[in-house]
Amino acid sequence: MNLIRRVSAIYKEQELPEYRGNPLIEALPEALTEDEVLLEMSYFPEIDEKIRWTAPANVREQYVERIKKFRCPQTNLIQAYKMILRALRESYAARNPLKSGTIQYLHYYGNERPDIEPESGYFKSQAETITIVGMSGSGKTTMIEQVMDHFPQIIEHSSYKGVFPGFSKQIVWVKINCPYNSSVRDLCEEILQKLDDAIGIERTTPEIRNGALARQIAQRIKSSFLGILVIDEMQRLKFSRTGGESKLIDFLHEIVDSMGVSMVFCGN
Repeated sequence: MNLIRRVSAIYKEQELPEYRGNPLIEALPEALTEDEVLLEMSYFPEIDEKIRWTAPANVREQYVERIKKFRCPQTNLIQAYKMILRALRESYAARNPLKSGTIQYLHYYGNERPDIEPESGYFKSQAETITIVGMSGSGKTTMIEQVMDHFPQIIEHSSYKGVFPGFSKQIVWVKINCPYNSSVRDLCEEILQKLDDAIGIERTTPEIRNGALARQIAQRIKSSFLGILVIDEMQRLKFSRTGGESKLIDFLHEIVDSMGVSMVFCGN
């Protein structure tokens, strides 16, 4: 996967009215057509005919190794791109930083809310969940990485329509691998570490108590406006080692429903 890609926000007016006036959505890359997806995410290594027929054997062997980078997108990649683009937009649709409901969302934990309803209404998640399952070695991870690499990981904001939007950095996506020891706590710490790395700050010391750690992660996710969290190698999770199925489900449910972050699960 490429290094963290940072770009300055360039806002583009959206077609759908529910997406207009939202700097988080307007700063995302424009939607690609199906042909553009295939063109951008394909790679066919070129070879000079002179190399093919006259180069020394050791040089030709190096060219053969380039076949590992060969990419010929199939229709499932187009479907994955469309699903992830929609999940990103829906994740941000409910978190417009210019609306009072989002201010409430940023200052309260979980399902907590103020006694007086904000003018734009209480925060209500529109985040989506995507599950990608396939045989080991079938190309799931490569496909997901191709799609995610289309989007910058960090978008930096300074002025939206002449006004500071109230935040400076937007983390579009973060991808982690499920830990080998199947620990939910290790999963939490991995998320926190990836967020710190994406923002470009020193790694935060995780809270000792699980409840405090959950609040720590929630605060970081909210303040960075994370769009999508991708968790790969989900087959590593063993409920018998994590303290039960309900504990894991509750944690992931909190990320989607209370924090409004879309999620992509990938596993065998």
